[in-house]
Amino acid sequence: MSDCWKDDLLIEVMDCGYGDLSVLDDVKYDMSEILEMCHDWYGNYNLNNVMRVVFQKGIDDIADALSERLHELAVIAYDELSDEEREEVSDLLRLEPDEDIESFHNYLDTSVWFAAHGEIYEKYLPEALHDFAMNTGYDISN
Repeated sequence: MSDCWKDDLLIEVMDCGYGDLSVLDDVKYDMSEILEMCHDWYGNYNLNNVMRVVFQKGIDDIADALSERLHELAVIAYDELSDEEREEVSDLLRLEPDEDIESFHNYLDTSVWFAAHGEIYEKYLPEALHDFAMNTGYDISN
């Protein structure tokens, strides 16, 4: 039996090549949860579907960070907000992570980018973007 039988199994299950497996190297999310979601959404496993789920989980985390920040600002009376905070609220209300962030899934060519409002995410949610990169292994490009 080959020393790399696990890789052989993965390329068969994930319908990809050996080099393509590298897109999974830096994923920090719980892979059993990712695979369960992939099976629920697509009914099967392949590398591109797995990465779609990974990115969606990251986008969901960004949406959660956005909601948390808006909630933090909402507990302050609007007339007590500084001009900068009012501008932040206005900018944050324009964001829709599921619409603003797009991705392409094609094995080693997998990528993710801002289709809209990238500068707002970078300005107000840099920690969420950092977490996305740490958990998915991909930076969202502008």
